[in-house]
Amino acid sequence: MGKLEGKIDFSKIAEEYEELATVQKSASEVLLKLLKIRNSEDVLDLGCGTGHLTRKIRSLTNGKVVGVDPSEGMVRKAVEKSKGLNIIYEVKSAEDIDYEESFDVIFCNSALQWFKDPEKAIKNCYRALRRHGRIGIQAPAKKVYCPNFIEAIELVKREKRTKDTFAHFKEPWFFLETAEEYKSLFEKCGFKVVFSEIKTIVTEHTHEEVFNILLIWSDSWISKPRLLRYKADKRLYISIQRNSEKSL
Repeated sequence: MGKLEGKIDFSKIAEEYEELATVQKSASEVLLKLLKIRNSEDVLDLGCGTGHLTRKIRSLTNGKVVGVDPSEGMVRKAVEKSKGLNIIYEVKSAEDIDYEESFDVIFCNSALQWFKDPEKAIKNCYRALRRHGRIGIQAPAKKVYCPNFIEAIELVKREKRTKDTFAHFKEPWFFLETAEEYKSLFEKCGFKVVFSEIKTIVTEHTHEEVFNILLIWSDSWISKPRLLRYKADKRLYISIQRNSEKSL
């Protein structure tokens, strides 16, 4: 059995992602309400996946809409599903975007946890926004974002059949533990944080639904669902404004 390096390639699940991403979709509704996108604003969807929410953003504004994602498979699917909607898609990570005062709003749903260099990515976002622009972020918040999933990871580390594979497993996600820590990170990068909150969300799912949720997180690391039906999820919601003066 091979070693598990913790490398994520969402292209593998691009075909099923939009159907399986039930948690991401429900959480995004809160984020859209926080941002209150106006009908003339230019919007960047950072970590757009297959473009489900990018297309929703398109329905809210007549301005420019751009979706970026590091997964070629996700972007390819987004392009297929968005024909005729005047949405621009690009294969880029948050660390690679190089826009200069190009957007009024950045929408980032369930992507912050995958940033490999969070500070660089956030500074890139700051530069991408126009003066008084704003960014809204929703993401799993704490290391114990999903107790059932964390328990499953610990189990496979100890399980005789899988422990050798997971012996070299490195967590590929980024988490802080308090809303204040997240606030400080964004302020360090020049932003004015107007709202930062961590909420505990509890949902009920069938075993099949739980397995589908795990596919989004584990990229097929786990072979079958061995979890409870109840899932507790720590969710971070941040609404942030770009300062009027450049500080970077």
